Amino acid sequence: MRRTPRSDTARRSKPTSKKTKVVNAAITVAAALLVLGVCAATVLGTQAQKRNADAASSYAPATVLKPIGQATSFASFSDAMQDVKDNSRPWSMTVLGDSTGNEPDEWVYLVTEELAAATGRPAVIHNWSSESHSYEGSNRMEGDGEPIIVWNGSASGESAAYTLEHRSTLSPGSPNLVVINHGHNHATSAEASSQIATLAGRVRNASEDPPALAITLQNPRTGGQENKHANVIRHLREDWTDREDVTVLDVFAAFDKADNLERLVHEDGTHPTEAGQRLWADTVLDVMQF
Repeated sequence: MRRTPRSDTARRSKPTSKKTKVVNAAITVAAALLVLGVCAATVLGTQAQKRNADAASSYAPATVLKPIGQATSFASFSDAMQDVKDNSRPWSMTVLGDSTGNEPDEWVYLVTEELAAATGRPAVIHNWSSESHSYEGSNRMEGDGEPIIVWNGSASGESAAYTLEHRSTLSPGSPNLVVINHGHNHATSAEASSQIATLAGRVRNASEDPPALAITLQNPRTGGQENKHANVIRHLREDWTDREDVTVLDVFAAFDKADNLERLVHEDGTHPTEAGQRLWADTVLDVMQF
């Protein structure tokens, strides 16, 4: 007998196997994850474009700092010497040194006398005592207006180490000018350079309004001590000559150029004679333009 074929709609669907169901579910999940990934990428890309646009709109070139000139540590020496001519205000100088400037016939006193005479001002020189480590007594000069005040901290036989120890007492107040006058009593050039540099730093840091600073290159020595002291002076000259904010009082060169050095230095080979002190004072006054 002939069997009549059934239509497609009449056919019964074949049951789906368990394995097939798992595969289909995995495909569905993968598709969902793919869609989520595309959406996330789109959102992140949009945010990145917005950040870039914001950064571009707010960008400003970095400021380039121009180099500045060398800062000066000390006040102008020439300005300090102009101020000494103004007798409406006191003018003060501190000398930090040794026995080459501690007597009334030596350069500190000779220079002060000339400044007082040239300006018509009164002057007072306070004298340092190495025994009491304080100022005792003074020398006075008559004149009109406010005084020239000199704190003569010249301590006999001492190096800059002594000055460092007593600096605050040696240099009271706020001087217009500080003169460092050391070298003879230092054992080596390295010691002299180090201690004088430290002393200059203490002078600078003692006040927010620093004074003018002058460094003395002391007179040559004689009697077999020439080379050692010349080496000290050579190093100090190298230390200070190129400093724009520091004035060098080159007494050594003035003595060295003289015709007869023995006439300018006592037999002890260190201390200047009366003629030597006069040359020393004239050298300082020449730099001061008095």
